[in-house]
Amino acid sequence: MNFSQIFQKVITDWLRGTPTTPPTSLLIGLSTANPLMNGAGVVEPPSPNGYARQAITFGAEVFVNGTGSTVKNSAPIVFGPVTNADWNPITHVCVYSQSGQLLLQGALASPTVITVGGSLPIAIDALQFLVR
Repeated sequence: MNFSQIFQKVITDWLRGTPTTPPTSLLIGLSTANPLMNGAGVVEPPSPNGYARQAITFGAEVFVNGTGSTVKNSAPIVFGPVTNADWNPITHVCVYSQSGQLLLQGALASPTVITVGGSLPIAIDALQFLVR
């Protein structure tokens, strides 16, 4: 996952001792294009076709010496079902603050097409973020 410019500023503020307020909740979204670090370039499937950003919660941090820290989703996430028209190939996932600011984004291992009637489920612990 890549940190957005907004999230990088939060980290540098924290390092400088500037008070920061973490988001009260996080949302995960999908994109059919590679998002830019400034949050532009996100292309989400159309909401009339069954798409909506989903709430995401993370379990406890797991630290592995020499590797980094990992957090994983602690509840299942489901996008869809798709209505009206197939979604264009999903290439990226994005994590947003409750106010809609892009915080993180990363590419899927391979583009995923979801057709009418289908959904994109993400099982517990299937989405993980590794910080090195």
